[in-house]
Amino acid sequence: MFFSSRHIQKMRDSLLSISTPEWLYLAGGLMLGVALWLAINRKIVHKAVAGLRAKGIKPNPTAFCESAMGFAIFTLNGGILYLATQLPSFFLFSFAVAGLLIGGWIAMPADSN
Repeated sequence: MFFSSRHIQKMRDSLLSISTPEWLYLAGGLMLGVALWLAINRKIVHKAVAGLRAKGIKPNPTAFCESAMGFAIFTLNGGILYLATQLPSFFLFSFAVAGLLIGGWIAMPADSN
């Protein structure tokens, strides 16, 4: 998508119109979202994947399970993002964006060792 200088100026003006408390809500939601979803990744996803590996399940089903859990987190945060657009909330929006990124990251397993 190509933007003209008018579009860029309009986006700049809309970013400058955001007040300081709204920026704080954005930053707070982003930090809390990253912390919460990484904790869920560490506690639930990693334990489930380690349990499957310990049972001797082959790498492909293990990777599929990890991808399914990541997609579930991604989908849940997509719903939260939709809710944040219906109820204008900077905090919910940034929380959901952090969750979308982490859910996408979990959905793509790094390796199958």
